[in-house]
Amino acid sequence: MKGDRPISLLVVCAAVLIPFALGVGSARVYSQENMKGVKVWTVAPDPVIGTMKRFSLNGGAVVSVATRDVTIPIGDVIRVETEASGSRVTRRGAFGLRKPRGAMVFALGHGDWAVATPLEFVDDRCTLGLGGGVELHVPLDAIVAIHSDSAGVGANADAVRSFVGVESRDEDRLLLSNGDILRGFVDRLDATGLTLENGAGVEVVPYRVIVVAKFAMATRARPVEPHVRVHLESGARLTCTSIDLNGGKVAASYVDGALLGMRSGGVARLDVIGGRWQGLSSLRPLTYEHTAMLGLPWEYRRGSNVLGNAIQVGGESFEAGLGVHSRSRLSFELKGQFVEFVTRFGLDDSAGPMGDVDVSVLVDGTTRFSQTGVRVGDLSDVIRVDVRQAKRIELVVDFGKNGDIQDRFNWVEPGLIR
Repeated sequence: MKGDRPISLLVVCAAVLIPFALGVGSARVYSQENMKGVKVWTVAPDPVIGTMKRFSLNGGAVVSVATRDVTIPIGDVIRVETEASGSRVTRRGAFGLRKPRGAMVFALGHGDWAVATPLEFVDDRCTLGLGGGVELHVPLDAIVAIHSDSAGVGANADAVRSFVGVESRDEDRLLLSNGDILRGFVDRLDATGLTLENGAGVEVVPYRVIVVAKFAMATRARPVEPHVRVHLESGARLTCTSIDLNGGKVAASYVDGALLGMRSGGVARLDVIGGRWQGLSSLRPLTYEHTAMLGLPWEYRRGSNVLGNAIQVGGESFEAGLGVHSRSRLSFELKGQFVEFVTRFGLDDSAGPMGDVDVSVLVDGTTRFSQTGVRVGDLSDVIRVDVRQAKRIELVVDFGKNGDIQDRFNWVEPGLIR
């Protein structure tokens, strides 16, 4: 794209923070006209279930529960799930959605994404239709990549993986359906296609021949905390620096543009970033050690199992977590800033019947939790570990009865509470 070249390319698949559900259980949620039935996960063990009356960064969440209203400070809120949507709104899911004609998956800055249809280009800003009358107005350099439906076709998988894996800091690149790669600078994006400028001149490339477009983009400033990641039913995750949900209307400010026409019925989930909850998979470990029994090394993975696929434990899928293989030790620096560590865990469903591990959590070198004989198919209950004044926490997965055979293990949605 035209303009300043980036210092570094933002990784499209940034780890996605989806905070952990601090308890497990089922409860009936309900809705009333112009309101939303919700389940609000907080830093307390149990969720608040009722009807959302209002939600904002300044006022927190106001939920009608039976005959009274409950006000939850924004710093205590982890996630708000609306009715049947639950927590399963993910980037992987966006690729699998049945999309309106002409819609594609747009990867945006800050790890955001949207299933959208390009509408127009005015004053150096793109207008993307998100469905349901919602429009997103963003500058070109806020777009990281565009994936067409053909990007997910198996025949294109290797070509797409190779194309996306190449970093380009000084040019935009388009992978076409015939295998060709075009290079240059995209200076316009509208309903017609991408306008690409290169040494050969200027050409409009229609979307129907594009598999993936990958853009060099400017470095984005980190949004001020707290902020909210808004997940839409239509398939989008958008980082918003302000939000006011009141009855059936929503006013929200997207961090890199404008978000217009949104109503509460289109909101699937709200994640609060910068409150008392800190997702562990968004932090960089202080150290990571892997001890292989037969010499095969394994790296840990953020947001996926150790094979790089979606985390699945006990038949449930999760986007936030840490995938490892026995024997592994992950340590994180706490600096006395947190009061509690919370997680669930289990062997990945891909592990197989031979998987068997022992698990422990150490705080400043002292074992605070341990469990032996963890087998495939079992998702643990919530564990909560006191980390007040602690300097370091270590998550250890050790060999079980069968050595390291099939020991693909997941720390499921681990988090720290300030």
